[in-house]
Amino acid sequence: MCSGQNSIEHRKAQTIEIVLDSITSIDIPVEISPYFVEPKVLLIYPSDTLNIEIEIAKDTIASMKVVDKILFPEKTVTLEFTQTVHEDFTTQMTLDMYNPFDKKLSYKAYMVTPYSEGWVETSIIPVFPKIHSVELWGDTIISLILEEWKLIKM
Repeated sequence: MCSGQNSIEHRKAQTIEIVLDSITSIDIPVEISPYFVEPKVLLIYPSDTLNIEIEIAKDTIASMKVVDKILFPEKTVTLEFTQTVHEDFTTQMTLDMYNPFDKKLSYKAYMVTPYSEGWVETSIIPVFPKIHSVELWGDTIISLILEEWKLIKM
């Protein structure tokens, strides 16, 4: 079966509203752009919900692609990146990721905030096999880069 028609290489143009505090929000224009800015380097924005099909070769992640439909759940990572605004206008960024593999899924994450002068590394806990992992940040994040993906034996 050819799954090429299921691939989604580019995100649609959109404007994302990000709340900074009780009186300030900013609109972030996002142009048509690739999800993977380089092989295995994923750029995501708040409101992204993605299915990422991963090909494994010799216990190494060989390739990754965003897909519309989950045709192979045993090799499709799902993720959702969101901002929650609480009643007191404090904000929380959440990255929910499901790891379908029998090994831990590790990656590095870099963020851009409204106050940073470029990409800043942020700590991440590897996602254990067959579960959802939730990363939380109190910082407002405009976008994340996820890279250096690895499968780690338990």
